[in-house]
Amino acid sequence: MNRSIQLLFASFFAAGAMFAQTVASSIVGTVTDPAGAVVPGAQVQLTDTRTGSVRSAVTENSGMFR
Repeated sequence: MNRSIQLLFASFFAAGAMFAQTVASSIVGTVTDPAGAVVPGAQVQLTDTRTGSVRSAVTENSGMFR
């Protein structure tokens, strides 16, 4: 009986941990011109071709975007 209770609790906590998982990602890059100079203030757009979702960003003074 004790073993059954332990398995029940283990299953309960494992199920809770499974639902706590999230999916997240990030993209970081630098925009440069053909001469290799950074491009501050450039508009960057990422489109998920699967869902059509679009995210936009503007590069920083260093040409970086997140």
